[in-house]
Amino acid sequence: MYCKNCGTQNMEGNNFCRNCGTRLTEPTVDTQTQPMNEGVYNYTQPEAEIVEQAVQPETEIVDQAIQQETEVVDQTLQPDTERLDNTTQSTTEGYYSNSQPNEGIAPSYQQNYNMAPENIAQGANNPNLQMNMGKSKRVPKKLWFGLGAVAIALAAFLIFWVNKKPTIDLNKYIIITCEGYDGYGKADISIDWDAIEEKYGDKVKFTKKAKTEYGEFVRLVRPLEILHDYVDIDLENTSNLSNGDRIAYTWDIDANDISKYIGCKVKFSNGKYKVSGLTAIGEFDPFEGVEITFRGVAPDGQAEILYNGEIMSAYDFYCDNTTGLSNGDTITVYIDSYDMEYYAETYGKVPTVTEKKYTVSGLSGYVSSISDLNEDIKKNLQSQSEDIIADYTSAWSSEAFVDSVTYMGDYMQTPKTNYSGAYNLYSLVYKISSHVRASSSYPAVKVVQYYEVKFPNIIANADGSYDVDFEYYYTPLDTFTKDAYYGEESYSYDRYYYYGYETLADLKQACEYYYGDEYNFEWNVEDVKEASNSDDFDDAIAYTEGIHTYDVFMGDMTWEEANQACMDAGGHLVTFETNEEYEYVLSSLELNQSNYYYVGGKCVDDQYYWLSPGEWHTEEALEGREEWMKGEPSYNDGDTVEDRMGIFYYKKEKRWVWNDVANDLLDKASNFSGKLGYICEYE
Repeated sequence: MYCKNCGTQNMEGNNFCRNCGTRLTEPTVDTQTQPMNEGVYNYTQPEAEIVEQAVQPETEIVDQAIQQETEVVDQTLQPDTERLDNTTQSTTEGYYSNSQPNEGIAPSYQQNYNMAPENIAQGANNPNLQMNMGKSKRVPKKLWFGLGAVAIALAAFLIFWVNKKPTIDLNKYIIITCEGYDGYGKADISIDWDAIEEKYGDKVKFTKKAKTEYGEFVRLVRPLEILHDYVDIDLENTSNLSNGDRIAYTWDIDANDISKYIGCKVKFSNGKYKVSGLTAIGEFDPFEGVEITFRGVAPDGQAEILYNGEIMSAYDFYCDNTTGLSNGDTITVYIDSYDMEYYAETYGKVPTVTEKKYTVSGLSGYVSSISDLNEDIKKNLQSQSEDIIADYTSAWSSEAFVDSVTYMGDYMQTPKTNYSGAYNLYSLVYKISSHVRASSSYPAVKVVQYYEVKFPNIIANADGSYDVDFEYYYTPLDTFTKDAYYGEESYSYDRYYYYGYETLADLKQACEYYYGDEYNFEWNVEDVKEASNSDDFDDAIAYTEGIHTYDVFMGDMTWEEANQACMDAGGHLVTFETNEEYEYVLSSLELNQSNYYYVGGKCVDDQYYWLSPGEWHTEEALEGREEWMKGEPSYNDGDTVEDRMGIFYYKKEKRWVWNDVANDLLDKASNFSGKLGYICEYE
């Protein structure tokens, strides 16, 4: 309801304006008092003027009315009950039919007296206005109590508001940044403490507990600095990110210490962040510019990685196998997949692949088949073999004559496994026809022998050439004999020894006997047949005198123990009574050049002799023989007496040598443990 005089909005049911005091409603007129209506309206007509004058005083009059407010209110609002009733009756009787005392005036005044006291103060001295308002009742005590309760509640609210702890919503201050390339991006998370400081710096205080426990220290730091130490946030993943990834962030907050020492509350919740804004990544082929070179001889070839590109270097690549290679092998070259982030950050692109396979080729290799040899190398080897045979036959007795030398063919030996001996053995077989005449009075004896020249470790190079040591070869040590008579007596003959075999079958059987355990054979020799004279190989080969049967054994033992082991087996430690026997043992047994072998020589009366079965020693001393290692025999090594013999391959001299040794070699040279052996001879 709005006042027509001043426009102030009033509550519904108010009879007078709370601002200017103007009546808002007209009094009710009963039909039974109609004769008095004129008087009533005449009486009330001046009221508007009086009220208008009351609500528009000059400033000075208003001030005086306000100063007199207490006095006027006391005079106006506190009449005794009896006077109030009489006054009301005399004023209203005859004007308002069927009206109750005080209705329409006192209630309106009671609702608005606090709102317009200046009007009331002025109306207290105005008889017309005073008669129109009547006398008010005393303010009820309940109202005073209600006002007091409101004041107390307001004071409590103000106290609560002043002491209320500010609440910081930490999630509003999360800063997550993503940078880099799509697929290899990086994320970082932090808290905008500057913004928190700006908003809450003056609002957050230390608690009493903090001041009590830390005293003057709290004056040296700000509460938000301490809060910073209690709050942390982490990302579950910060690298190798792609656009669209959702990464979780997790708060780590010491809520207990915050509530104890800092006068604020923190609000937070874990969540996820969607990655975006990463730059698209490029790609490149890391193996463009890679060159793999192979060198060496198969199966011991080597691989080397070369790089002539611009982005990477040879050190960025590694290989699963760079040694022990043969042509046709496959190797794999890798780059480290963990370096992808580095490539992305450095070059803005990443490799399309991380590995590539290469096939080994171009290595020189040991010949493994006769077909690996071309005709030129075969002719060169044949020529060299025929020169060797010529040298051999030129040393024959003057009674022996060569009739012809015929090339019969060749055969190849290759290791069955990774044998430590030769990688291949290529043999050329010849038939030597000859005759021997011990006396012109007796017929000549015709001789046919099959002779071979064996070349080891022939290498075929990628350019079609070959590596062959023409000065390194083997010839037969097996022999057979022929007797040529020069008289009629049964003993009137000369015996001639021939190296080689009487038949091709004998040659083949001998090769398989000596080499069959370690080598495969590829035969290309005409008329090779089984031995015809015996199924027993010992019967098929006619041994020369001084050439016997030999065995090699390995074991960490003393010289005496080795000799006893040979004797227990029906033999003795080998004795090289001729150069032929020595060469035969070295060739046929193919001794390991890394090993040391006891042999049957012993120092007696300061000289070395071969021990013979059933005898003390041979008659000829061994000092001065060229087979000794240079400077040997020395007879001792410091305080150690060296009075036994052994042999080993001396790399410095590139040959097998004799050496004097203590009875217990391992006591002085423990490095030969596992490499110590001995050779037994059976006669």
